[in-house]
Amino acid sequence: QGDNPASQAQARAYNQDGTLNTSGKPAVSNQELTVYLTGQGVVPGMPEDGAAPGADVPVPDVRAFILAGTSAAEAQVISSTLDAEEPGVWKLKVKLPQVPLNGTYGFAVIYRTSFSSNSYTSGSTVLRVNPLISINK
Repeated sequence: QGDNPASQAQARAYNQDGTLNTSGKPAVSNQELTVYLTGQGVVPGMPEDGAAPGADVPVPDVRAFILAGTSAAEAQVISSTLDAEEPGVWKLKVKLPQVPLNGTYGFAVIYRTSFSSNSYTSGSTVLRVNPLISINK
């Protein structure tokens, strides 16, 4: 999980049943998890700094991964939007992949602010954030 201090903190995330994701209330493999993040960078249609958009603003071209040591499993992105209620907050809903063991995993997001032909190419703008989430297999 590297030297990034953000990778050492529990994410603000909610399990499919609406409970806060913690080590005592982990998500379950193959269920939905909603993660609230910041640092998504420039998004077309973004409101003024410090203002909530009032409606979900789509943040396209996002990939999410569950990290375990040196391996990563891709999570299915269900939705990716700027949160309608909170300024600067990115709301990412994913379907979790199957994990091998119960535990705490890194959560990595790759977001590309400019693209052509929906492919990730070198030289594109990419942001990564690595908060922690708890998952039971």
